[in-house]
Amino acid sequence: MAFIVVPLLVLPIFLFSVMKMNDAYRGALEAAKESAELREALGTPIEPGWIVTGSVNVSGSAGDARLSFDVSGPKGEATIHLEAVKRAGVWHYGLIEAELEGDGRRLDLVR
Repeated sequence: MAFIVVPLLVLPIFLFSVMKMNDAYRGALEAAKESAELREALGTPIEPGWIVTGSVNVSGSAGDARLSFDVSGPKGEATIHLEAVKRAGVWHYGLIEAELEGDGRRLDLVR
């Protein structure tokens, strides 16, 4: 029985790790860390959570991504939502938004 459980635990960790290696995710995380408004709300440092949900589709230099992931700081937590399109090898963000836990405010991080 333990032989089956170990691979089932490893698969989600592997999938979350793959999602975090994506440039769309890394760009949104960087935008979150650079946002003065989010740093004020959460404190510093802002750190990512373990789980990334959504989808990324890439074919060569084109693709799209719709992802959500949590970030936290000493003063609170937020969920980052992103929508991006990859054209000619460059990610273009239509949405990077931080939804603050507690008061539900949404901060636009694309600006």
